[in-house]
Amino acid sequence: MYTTRYTHKMWWSTTKILYLSDDYLRGNGPDGGADVSKNASFSFCKKGTTLFGIPEYNKTLVDEVTPMYGNIEDKWNHVLRKIDPENKIATFEHTYQTKGEYDADLEEYDMIDHTEMVEMKYDFIHVVPPMRPVKSVAESLLGWQKGNAKGWLACDLNTLQHIKYKNVFGIGDILGIPKGKTGGSARHHGPILVENLVSVLEGKEPKAKFDGYTVCPLKTEYGKIMLAEFNYDGLAPSFPVLDPSRPRWMWWAFDLYMLKPMYWYLMMRGLM
Repeated sequence: MYTTRYTHKMWWSTTKILYLSDDYLRGNGPDGGADVSKNASFSFCKKGTTLFGIPEYNKTLVDEVTPMYGNIEDKWNHVLRKIDPENKIATFEHTYQTKGEYDADLEEYDMIDHTEMVEMKYDFIHVVPPMRPVKSVAESLLGWQKGNAKGWLACDLNTLQHIKYKNVFGIGDILGIPKGKTGGSARHHGPILVENLVSVLEGKEPKAKFDGYTVCPLKTEYGKIMLAEFNYDGLAPSFPVLDPSRPRWMWWAFDLYMLKPMYWYLMMRGLM
């Protein structure tokens, strides 16, 4: 039995490898081959209890994609704490709750928190390390000083302007905002940042607003991608006539044949 563990912080980059690995073992990869998936098992270890924060995308993953792969077990609230590479053992901190006494006045049970350390053997483990802001921002007054965004650039979530230092703007992953840590987001940050920066240089208030656009291309199997696009308000598909929660071959073709030339010849040159 070939056992694979996947643990993550930026979870959607992990699920790509998770789904494609299982699909490959079923003989559906580019090389074809026999179905040997019965010899493997997969564990997806995640801090949290959902596969995706946007309900429409989460429903597709839960109801259709995960059941398609019977070898995948989701392990919620599992945080990687230690790896023993010599013996191939990963240790996770697992948190969970159980019911305590029933409170008649509140008409609910007291919930008791539990923590346990769980060891899992593996043949292959794929880990996405915790994401942290760069020290130059985190250890300065430019970063948020408290809360979940502590250390990330303290900027307005729409104008991308620093909340205190008005001559400072941010772009890309360093931003301490609710959404937007993807390359697709940075492409949308650019025009907003430029317009607002020019406004400030001209002595005007920044007016352009970033809407939180984020895109996560989820490779659900060989030949299909669910192009998960969303913003601060929810779904934000570039092509609204197509249900964005459906995995499609066209997005696989786009990713395979069009994305690279678009990146090098358009995005990097500021043409889109």
